[in-house]
Amino acid sequence: MPTTILVIFGSTRQARNGRSIAEAIAATLSEDPEVVVDLADLAETTIPLDAEPWHPRMGQYQQPNTKAWSQRVVAADAVLLVTPEYNGGYPAGVKNALDALATEWVGKPFAVATYGARGGTRAFKQVSEIITNLRADLVDVEPGLRLSFAQGDLNEQMRLVNPAGFVERYRDAVLATGTELVTRAGAEPAAELA
Repeated sequence: MPTTILVIFGSTRQARNGRSIAEAIAATLSEDPEVVVDLADLAETTIPLDAEPWHPRMGQYQQPNTKAWSQRVVAADAVLLVTPEYNGGYPAGVKNALDALATEWVGKPFAVATYGARGGTRAFKQVSEIITNLRADLVDVEPGLRLSFAQGDLNEQMRLVNPAGFVERYRDAVLATGTELVTRAGAEPAAELA
């Protein structure tokens, strides 16, 4: 049975590179016949900020968007978050999407691809701490998915000139991460997470 990987684009800006990067990553992951990719654009997956009357650990969601988000995460076997680094951190929409749920993340294989002028290293570190706190199974295969913009990658409007070519430079890391997500998704859960 194929492994469903939920690929989340973390940027909600109108002018963004995240969607094209996530689509190129998804295309690479989809080369594996054992992988089905579900693309989730946080700009289209509106999750109200603190709109739920109960703590997320209760799982008693009242808002239709939160319920839909929960179902989408539960349906995935693994998650790959694609997020930019903004001013030394990750976007608020990512934090909100993670915090809106609780038990849905527990034990789920979860990888992070960050991008930016320095590969989004600071955003990776910060969001990885949050993922660990959510008790997800953080996957970080060397050399990791820290995607750095090089000279000529961006045009005058700060848009990627060739998103597929940009991601192709990280092909081995994308494939290794996908393989590890599939492997961990098929593994028996650890006793403390079950």
